[in-house]
Amino acid sequence: MIRFDNVTKKYAGTTKPALNAVDFEVKRGEFIFLVGASGSGKSSCLRLVLKEEKPSEGTVHVLGHNVSSISNRKIPYFRRNLGVVFQDFRLLPNKTVFENVAFTLQVIGKSRGFVQEAVPDVLKMVGLDNKAQRMPHELSGGEQQRVAIARAIVNKPQVLLADEPTGNLDPATSAGIMQLLERINANGTTVVMATHEAAIVDKMQRRVIELVEGTIVRDETHGGYGTTAVIPELGPRKERGVDAEKAKRAAREAAREAPTTQSVVTPRRSAVVAPVETDAAEDPAAMADETSTAPAEALSAPSSRSGEAPDTDSTPPWVVRAADDDAGDDPANETDRRAATDAAAQAGEPERAVDERPAQPLTQSQPIIGLPLASGPLPEDTQEHLSLAERLGLRAGKPRDEDKEQNVGPTQ
Repeated sequence: MIRFDNVTKKYAGTTKPALNAVDFEVKRGEFIFLVGASGSGKSSCLRLVLKEEKPSEGTVHVLGHNVSSISNRKIPYFRRNLGVVFQDFRLLPNKTVFENVAFTLQVIGKSRGFVQEAVPDVLKMVGLDNKAQRMPHELSGGEQQRVAIARAIVNKPQVLLADEPTGNLDPATSAGIMQLLERINANGTTVVMATHEAAIVDKMQRRVIELVEGTIVRDETHGGYGTTAVIPELGPRKERGVDAEKAKRAAREAAREAPTTQSVVTPRRSAVVAPVETDAAEDPAAMADETSTAPAEALSAPSSRSGEAPDTDSTPPWVVRAADDDAGDDPANETDRRAATDAAAQAGEPERAVDERPAQPLTQSQPIIGLPLASGPLPEDTQEHLSLAERLGLRAGKPRDEDKEQNVGPTQ
């Protein structure tokens, strides 16, 4: 029925042949699967059988004819013995199901009586006898493929060529199409089907011809789809043998050469805060009321380590920083200094001490407004002149002769 003798096919603009020295023969009544990846040469084989293409080398014989010797005038008569089923159906959208199938018979000149008898029979065979007057867009994909098969076999061809007829169909519909093709083959029609459906090929166990890059690599009488060489392995490739040892050595060398990361701690400057001199007319009792609202937990905060400055962001709000002697208690000057400090912090400059001048020693005339930021206790000569409330910052300093009347805690 079909024979390829050392056939090679090259397309213009390509250096690699689509088919390279292909030899196979298809006998009458056979069911053959052409399998392989896209571009392996399956469709090129079908086009050579239909004489849509001419072989570059070798000869193709179909139904006893050398297709290279058939003239263009005789090609339509030659193709009357061949039926073709395409993947995309190729139905006429402006004709009904009946008219699409009948169109094939009308083209070859069959009588109206023959058409009226043959079309209902073939539609009943494919299971569409009750949808003869439907339009193609009113049918499902499986039903449209059945119409295409009915159109291909209505003239009872000797060879049926199917180019991936189940490529656009779901598994259940594909199974019905394959059952239909089996019935057609059982009636004596030779079927050559190009497909990618591994499940169908494995289930039917018919003759399988596998193509890889235009070359036949397998021809089995009762074969399955198999594990073709063109299917790539998913996932990373496992190293074995010498390659695995090289990979391990490279990993160990990379681990030894990797630099070790060391953390570098930059010490921060300690802020020295001098006490602020208060106005002589200021009431010490009012100061005690203001400072008494501070939470008691803040007084027990641990002092910073030696050589490290405390975190200024966590400074209690009642701690009063030292003011510049020249600026005095002017609020505007204090606002300017704070704005400059914030701008320096945003620019990434290290925080400077509020007042880098040495702190003035504490005296009895200087009240304690808040806890000093400098780490460590007060000098001993200062602590012996201060009461408990003054050490905690809850009371302003008073002369020693009034210590006996001093009340610890906030005043009313």
